[in-house]
Amino acid sequence: AVIVGADAVHPVEHTRFEMVSASQTTIPATDGIIDHIDGALRLDPGKLAASRTVLRDYGNMLGATLIFVLDEQRMRMEEDGERGEWGVMMGFGPGFTVETMVLHAVASNLHRKN
Repeated sequence: AVIVGADAVHPVEHTRFEMVSASQTTIPATDGIIDHIDGALRLDPGKLAASRTVLRDYGNMLGATLIFVLDEQRMRMEEDGERGEWGVMMGFGPGFTVETMVLHAVASNLHRKN
């Protein structure tokens, strides 16, 4: 389950990301899309590591995969001491459905130590 809310109650609730925008598009006649995206965008090695790990461990869970990948990326960033601010998530479903979101890390998360 994913809980998306508004007006977090501080200090009980902690906002992690703001969803800036979201969209969904279906593209016909596509397969092997993660490798194609990687090649088409000429991403640095490791940029899709969290996605590949989740797909390997759990398979494509459609929209829920995005949340698993986001959690995997968060764990990797904490382990590596990385502090990202902006990111793009893309979810790929059967028949090639693309779900995209632009996320912005909330300022309090950028400087918080766990």
